[in-house]
Amino acid sequence: MNIEQVKEELIKRYMYLYQNKELILSLCIHCGIEKKEIVKKIKEFKNILKNCKDDEMVSNTIKKIINDYKVELNTEKYYLMSNVNDNVVSMFEDFLFSDFDMEELDLYKHIEAVKSDEKYLGAFNYLIEQLEDRRNCNANLSNIPTFTAWKILSYVRRKNSNNKILLDALDKYYNIDRFVITNSDCISGYKFLESDYDNLIEDILNKYPNSAIYKWNKYGGIVILPNKNCFEEEDEYFDDISEENITYDNNAKSCFMLDLANMSNLDIESKEYIRNNLLVGKKKLVKN
Repeated sequence: MNIEQVKEELIKRYMYLYQNKELILSLCIHCGIEKKEIVKKIKEFKNILKNCKDDEMVSNTIKKIINDYKVELNTEKYYLMSNVNDNVVSMFEDFLFSDFDMEELDLYKHIEAVKSDEKYLGAFNYLIEQLEDRRNCNANLSNIPTFTAWKILSYVRRKNSNNKILLDALDKYYNIDRFVITNSDCISGYKFLESDYDNLIEDILNKYPNSAIYKWNKYGGIVILPNKNCFEEEDEYFDDISEENITYDNNAKSCFMLDLANMSNLDIESKEYIRNNLLVGKKKLVKN
């Protein structure tokens, strides 16, 4: 492919990813129990209870909280898992980088098939409602969108942290997603670059997903990311992979991947085209 064909294919695949992100990420939703976090909370409240025995009303309130947490220890809930089946991630990766036409790929075929399956969509909407209800009770997650193209990209990134060519190619998708999220042009891909930090205003910085900054304000400066939810590392827009002393495997798995890795980010006009077409009059499969 020539450079214009590569750009057109990148735009087409990103837009499909964004338009179908809910159904795509439904492949990453499973049941689980946050045992470690819940046990920690129970211990904390038991320690508090020791100092409140003389206050019957406070003591009873804390006992109820402890009992509620004990119930949660035996209650599975829906989560977007930080790690999923390798076959699912491979399907995501293939969609992003395969040399075959998008319409021939397994992820595309799966999504197009379930769109017309009323039983699947009914179960899907129930699952999403359960997931959203739980997330809305979590202060760290309630203001973070559940379904983003960014999260799909990060499933692929976590499985390929040692492949520099793949990471460089993936950054072209991340760069588009940054523009769609914030409507501000930048050069950053997954990693938030210092040059972008210096050039963007505070209101824009607060919108950015990045691995080092959760929020910026003029009083406190950089506020570090909160503790990770054990099932939802991707919800914090960062992962646990240390990139120090990594020996990169420079293996291009396709010609399209190599072309993406070597090209520049999309121009501002192309990113504006994508954002305008995605955000104007968009329809959702998921119920609000």
